[in-house]
Amino acid sequence: MLGPAISVCPEIASGQDATSSDISTTANSSAPTSSSASTTGSSAGTTDLSATSTSPSAGGAAVPISQPSGTGVFSRSPVVIDLSFSGGYDDNVSSASSGGQGSGFTSGNLALTYTFGEPRLQLTLNAGAGGTYYYSTLSTQSYDIDLTTTFKINYQATPRLTLASNVLLAYLTEPSFNYGVGLVTRNGNYFYTSDQLSADYAWTQRFSTLTRYTVTVLKYENSSVGAFEDRVENTFGNEFRLLVAPTTTLVGEYRFEVVSYDQAPLDSTTNFVLAGFDHTFNPQLKATLRGGDEFRSYTQDGNQSGPYFEGNLNYTVGRRTTVSRANWYGIGEPNVSSPYWVECELLL
Repeated sequence: MLGPAISVCPEIASGQDATSSDISTTANSSAPTSSSASTTGSSAGTTDLSATSTSPSAGGAAVPISQPSGTGVFSRSPVVIDLSFSGGYDDNVSSASSGGQGSGFTSGNLALTYTFGEPRLQLTLNAGAGGTYYYSTLSTQSYDIDLTTTFKINYQATPRLTLASNVLLAYLTEPSFNYGVGLVTRNGNYFYTSDQLSADYAWTQRFSTLTRYTVTVLKYENSSVGAFEDRVENTFGNEFRLLVAPTTTLVGEYRFEVVSYDQAPLDSTTNFVLAGFDHTFNPQLKATLRGGDEFRSYTQDGNQSGPYFEGNLNYTVGRRTTVSRANWYGIGEPNVSSPYWVECELLL
């Protein structure tokens, strides 16, 4: 079952799908004003009744009293809960190169999203619990596990400096094509985390820098697989960004990656020299592209270099749905038969 994978991403859901309703009425300019409960808006000619009410004063006249807007049944909830089910037939459950085994399956997923926002601070928490059951008797386990938690926070420290943190924790069953790590064949369950800190600083209106640090950890339940795959990756990167048009930013980037294996003698360091662009075609469609060279040095196995490319295409279908396509090409870890790897993903 190699190739694009389709999954429901809990981080796509947001509190924007819960809308707030305002009740308004048109004020009649000829009506008496001594007992009116509303006033005419300067532009729309309507009044939000949730914002004002009247109370008799000592002299008997109606006096407006301010009330919080968007309360009661019309208030927006910061929590969104999604429940989904699907089913079908997989003709190669283990993603074997030959002799794959097929099976019908049923999948279910529960996702919870909490959002919080103010002018300088935005926070999003996503938690998802899902699974897939295969009806045929497989050589490995007959179920898949999909447990994920993501936490994102953005803080505008100053008008020029924005700090951000993204944390992803996942307990999954191989193969999983959503995150670009791990084996492409069925090898049991594993733990994966990718955590990032970043600082975006605007030096001028057109020039800015984006500095990132990312740590990735991969651990397998199967000790025989973990002996070759369990590892920790630390990546430091810096982007130099130049806004050349309102919708286009040219990017030059340098990355330094350190990979440390628990047992396998495959420790390495890699230098990336990349260039590319970020472009917004319209409010719904955005794309990024990076390309260049990578230079890898193995602790016990010499050096290797080659081209590296990555690209992302994101299309916002609606308030709660985004379709993303991501592709990479470069020197990969030993989770495929070739030292070079090409991977793509489709997220819905």
